[in-house]
Amino acid sequence: MVPETILTKKQEAKENLPFKGRRVFITGGTSGTGLAAAIEIQRLGGEVIIGTRSREHFEKAAGNLTEGKTYPFIADLTKENQVREEIMHLATENNLPTDFIHSAAGGMEAFLGGITFNLARLLKIKDQKERQVKIEVLRERVAEEVNKYQSFAQAINFNGAKALMEEMYSILPEGARLIYYSSPWSSLYNQAKTPLFYQPIAGTKHMMEEWLSENSKRFTDKGIYPAIISGTLILDTNIGKVIERLILPLLSENEREIMRQSAISMKDMVDATVEILKSDPMQWVEYPKRLWVYGEEGQVKIAEFFPVNNLFMQVIFPF
Repeated sequence: MVPETILTKKQEAKENLPFKGRRVFITGGTSGTGLAAAIEIQRLGGEVIIGTRSREHFEKAAGNLTEGKTYPFIADLTKENQVREEIMHLATENNLPTDFIHSAAGGMEAFLGGITFNLARLLKIKDQKERQVKIEVLRERVAEEVNKYQSFAQAINFNGAKALMEEMYSILPEGARLIYYSSPWSSLYNQAKTPLFYQPIAGTKHMMEEWLSENSKRFTDKGIYPAIISGTLILDTNIGKVIERLILPLLSENEREIMRQSAISMKDMVDATVEILKSDPMQWVEYPKRLWVYGEEGQVKIAEFFPVNNLFMQVIFPF
């Protein structure tokens, strides 16, 4: 039998956790950085609402979320009626969020999955001239796929995200943090050498960042504080692993090293998220607050400014 004093200390420790009493809604929370953030928020005492289109994906993710309460939000973000129904359900159950993290993104996975076989075959070609010819052919195919999925990416990353942000404006309480995950390829879209395969996401997420900046005063006047966390290539996500395995080998040795040195992990993005959630928004110098997460000289940095000379921005991908 566990002594009562030990139980009391454990209960006191849980009561003193920093996110006790907070319920964070995370879109794209069933995998990748979204799931990693949910796990950490629960570890720090919070509850999570996991946004996904799939009940099956929610159930699988919930198996990893065992340190606190987990609520489902099953909706396609491009369908406003589904989104509103789920919000009404949360309200009815008295489970509305105190904070919001938008981790969901779309517009690349569908066609990237379709060309992985061709990428694997490409890497087997040793003759550089032959490889270059095949790269040119594949670049044309990627360009076609990018154009095909542009409207799909906009529906998810801009139209759907904007509509959901408006819903959050209506329901989040005073003091809420509203966090948007992005990448320098998106945040600095007009300055970066964004890879062709990432264009559908980068362009539409950049539109969303501009909208968030334009509407930040409206949010802060209501006591909702927006923030953008922009991270370089996250190598331990599923997409990051595909890029490292099949696309980075097509770069020069120097460019590969630059990408690996500047890369980050899901944990680094989560650390930046926790920093935002813990911070006092009244002390932020701008809205939306920006944090940049990037590797430099073998170290990961979380900073309020992104260095203009960071080599990550200069690497040119074959497509």
